Amino acid sequence: MRRVLVTGSAGVIGTVLTTHLPYDITGLDLPDGDIADYPRLVEHCRGQDAVIHLAGEFTTENWRSGDINPANFRLDLNVLDAAVEARVRRIVLASSVHADDFFAHDGPGLITADRALPVPTSPYGAHKLFLEAAGRHVAAHHGREVVALRFGGVTDHGVRLDNRVDAMVYLGHPDLLSCVRAAVEAPLPPSRFTVLYAVSDNPTRVHDTSNPLGWKPLPR
Repeated sequence: MRRVLVTGSAGVIGTVLTTHLPYDITGLDLPDGDIADYPRLVEHCRGQDAVIHLAGEFTTENWRSGDINPANFRLDLNVLDAAVEARVRRIVLASSVHADDFFAHDGPGLITADRALPVPTSPYGAHKLFLEAAGRHVAAHHGREVVALRFGGVTDHGVRLDNRVDAMVYLGHPDLLSCVRAAVEAPLPPSRFTVLYAVSDNPTRVHDTSNPLGWKPLPR
């Protein structure tokens, strides 16, 4: 059985993953699991097959607030550095659909994850692009395998909301779980890095979910 460390394990996504993924999971979240404590984080990473990084302070930093919490950059780098030091093979990063401005998209076609010049929706989205770039660096220069998942909206009750934006980017629990399993288990391309959109097959979705991992959302 794979051993997997999940940071931010008490959040909405973290709770779904730690409850339902078929792994030997270690969850880290405040107050007991502070990923700002780098030496302890390295010890938590040792012996893990994968790290899933969800943690951050997203009360003041979110796509609506227009703010960035600088401490989140340090937390991201702590996780990446600790995973490298502990020789964790696979790192899964929680990016976001807000890494590229889907609000402005009017076609043709769907938004792909490999657009050359993504324009974030917000400072929060810009932070997620930084996280993806840091992960790409770790894959290229430290030999780790890195998957960045541009998560859509996950609700604690697993039901799609009715408003236009949430209905467009909703990610249901079954699709969340199958996507993260692919991110942990599937072989990666030679670059050892990939980024993909993790959204369900919503009637109004604008994101292309094609990816090299073989993951597909459930048909609607």
